[in-house]
Amino acid sequence: MLIPFQTLDDNSRVWIFQAENELSPIQATEIKYELFEFLQEWTAHNAHLQTSGEVLHHRFVIVMVDESQVGASGCSIDKLTHFIQNVEQKYNVTLLDRMSVAYITSDEKIAATHLNQLGSLLKEGKIDEETLVFNNLVGTKSDFETKWKIKIKDSWHKRFL
Repeated sequence: MLIPFQTLDDNSRVWIFQAENELSPIQATEIKYELFEFLQEWTAHNAHLQTSGEVLHHRFVIVMVDESQVGASGCSIDKLTHFIQNVEQKYNVTLLDRMSVAYITSDEKIAATHLNQLGSLLKEGKIDEETLVFNNLVGTKSDFETKWKIKIKDSWHKRFL
């Protein structure tokens, strides 16, 4: 069951899938539509999950589940993974590469690089310790709201500088 993001419990579970490259406006719109269709029918052990989702910044597919109502099971998480894999194939995008890191550039755009390239970007002066990165490993709605965009010096990414 799809519900508004604002009504989800702060402890709702979060999954963030990042596209390596910016999605086109058409891709973002179509993926959002398909995501909403999927979430509307998403179940765990035949019980509808209380969910919310969004496509943000033409780059991130966000999925949340209020597990205080019904918890996401292994099978339901597999369904989500298969949905994302189907989106990847249909739109020829990569959403499951956990080695890709998105950051905000000096001209306020979102760029992505391989995790191992952060040190090179620092040496080249393209990023610094104040650069905002997207921490796609946040686990809850509360963390998403407060720790998703974070200075690289305060994130787990800093060990790759």
